[in-house]
Amino acid sequence: VVTNNVVMVNTNSTLNIEAAGGDSSTRFFVFGNALINADLTVNEDLRVKESLVVDQGLDISGDLVVAEYISHKDDPDTSIEFEDGEDRVKINVGGQNLVDISEADDIDYVALGAGGGVTVNLNDQLYVQGETGYVGIGTPTPSSQLDIESVDGDTILTIEADTDNDNAGDQPRLYFKQAGGAVSGYVGMHDSTNHLRVMTEQSNSLHFGTNGVVRM
Repeated sequence: VVTNNVVMVNTNSTLNIEAAGGDSSTRFFVFGNALINADLTVNEDLRVKESLVVDQGLDISGDLVVAEYISHKDDPDTSIEFEDGEDRVKINVGGQNLVDISEADDIDYVALGAGGGVTVNLNDQLYVQGETGYVGIGTPTPSSQLDIESVDGDTILTIEADTDNDNAGDQPRLYFKQAGGAVSGYVGMHDSTNHLRVMTEQSNSLHFGTNGVVRM
């Protein structure tokens, strides 16, 4: 199909599509299905209404516009998917949606592993197990909701409040809750006195022990 002065040239198994006379405003449109068994080079935009299959290379100098899917050849379960009428793009691998990026009502949303048990690995340092939701820092096999480990050096968890030294009443704490919040306690600094407290917030006892035995 030749429209808008588009010239199609097949030379040495390479298909080049360019604007005749150097007209940079010309675009190439395919209104049906296209099967190309050679390399495809498009100098401007490429728009395909149905499907496009390129067996070899694809070189586009302008924009590539598709209706819904860009998929791996002979592997439709691996694809980039666009939601019609939505600001949304998905990356699917093996039939599972691994990345889902969207924007709605001025809120940006990124979901990882929406397809199920997908483990996230960030630079071999931070892991999120898809099956359990456990987070591991320094370990790919966290044994609890948060597991922090190190091979070399100390393992330190820092909790800091009032980093700008503007309000001494802003204090760091570790809170412990149980029974839907009916039972609670905390370890942390207290108000502007900066006293360190180990505290229960109900009438429950506070115990200290050694060797698995309560001593006081």
